[in-house]
Amino acid sequence: MLKQSIVKASVLKTTKKHIGVRGDNVMNREDRFMLIYTLVETHKLRNQFDAQVAKMRTQSKHRFKDMLEVWEYAYDKVRDNQHR
Repeated sequence: MLKQSIVKASVLKTTKKHIGVRGDNVMNREDRFMLIYTLVETHKLRNQFDAQVAKMRTQSKHRFKDMLEVWEYAYDKVRDNQHR
């Protein structure tokens, strides 16, 4: 439990470098959803994030992704666009 809270705290403090929410075996799916939600709200990216998710719904290359994969991809895309 302590390890998970340390991982979350260190990830939340990181703003400019890539946040590796994918592949983090410590967190379960609900934690990863909550982490993305928290990061989106903290960095005030809700409008861009929602627009990216809506855009992905119409793209065939994202058709077979589950919702967590969509959220992770959308967050990565919005975050990268913000830091350009």
